[in-house]
Amino acid sequence: MRSAIAWLTLAMLLPAAAATLWAYFRLAPKHVAPRVLRTYNRAVLAVGAAVALWSLDHVLGTLADARDYAFGALVAGYYLVFVVVVCTAVAAALRRMLYGPPPADSQPPAE
Repeated sequence: MRSAIAWLTLAMLLPAAAATLWAYFRLAPKHVAPRVLRTYNRAVLAVGAAVALWSLDHVLGTLADARDYAFGALVAGYYLVFVVVVCTAVAAALRRMLYGPPPADSQPPAE
């Protein structure tokens, strides 16, 4: 029963992570050149993937000798969802600091 509740909680966190990713890409600044924004987004995805892989390796390596190794995938999933949400929030804040809010009278640039 505990396992089913734990998996259910993880399943409930996944839509939150998906909504965070959706909002990150949907609320991208329109006044920045598309090429610059694509480069920034690719860099963010690469750094986020590296942090997520390190996190998974760390959690599974730490739990390798533990009695609860069967829950390793579940715990790694929690860490992965947390990393996705935190990396997305940090990247959005950094993007806001780098590119700032759009000017009031600006139009999206042509590529």
